[in-house]
Amino acid sequence: MNGLPPDPAPRRALCSFPVWLVGSAFAALIVLLSGCGAVAVPVTDPFGLDEAQVRLELRRGPPLMSLAPAAVDGSGQVTVAFDDWDTPDLPFQPGRLANELTVATADLDAGADDAPAKITLTDVDVDVWLWHGAAEPDAAAQTVHVRLSDLGPITLTRGACTADACSYSYGGGAPAFGNLQVTGSAFSTAYTIVTQAPEPNRVRVAVTVQAEPEDALDGRNLTVTLGAEKGSIGF
Repeated sequence: MNGLPPDPAPRRALCSFPVWLVGSAFAALIVLLSGCGAVAVPVTDPFGLDEAQVRLELRRGPPLMSLAPAAVDGSGQVTVAFDDWDTPDLPFQPGRLANELTVATADLDAGADDAPAKITLTDVDVDVWLWHGAAEPDAAAQTVHVRLSDLGPITLTRGACTADACSYSYGGGAPAFGNLQVTGSAFSTAYTIVTQAPEPNRVRVAVTVQAEPEDALDGRNLTVTLGAEKGSIGF
């Protein structure tokens, strides 16, 4: 079940405080840290997206001003279901939910003779919908939508190949798709969805990209496996 690991420890504070603050002073410490935005508790895969696969169909778009495009267009989406969390026992009132989204692996339906050594993704947009109580988000009483836009460049490097497919890896230091964050009224709705009935919860991810090199990728499918294990809940 998705949710908090047993007895999670708060992340290291980013601001200083007296080491003698213990016991009854804990509440004051929480207030102090909240002003720094420093209290956050790890949450494993908060939106159920870890290892979800998005198949991007890569197709050459129409020429612009009689010039061939420099990249192919790619788009795809996936919807997954997950159960409610165990209601966390937190020493503070939460107000922010975050989830790092990255590329765990990627696979191109082209063998070693045709697959490029590197794939570059630019102009990346990621839309995420979270809801429950209906098959589609438009029919749900409670829905949260978050967009991460204008991401990239994301460079994927070719690894092992078979006769008709090659795997790719992402080696960047930062999450490829950034940090999905839900705050304010959207957090209240999201928190209700992931901790209260009805189940299952559903999350949909839609991804659009520009991909290069165009000649090698036109007509291909790139299946991206998401890495979304690292999440947190905080002030």
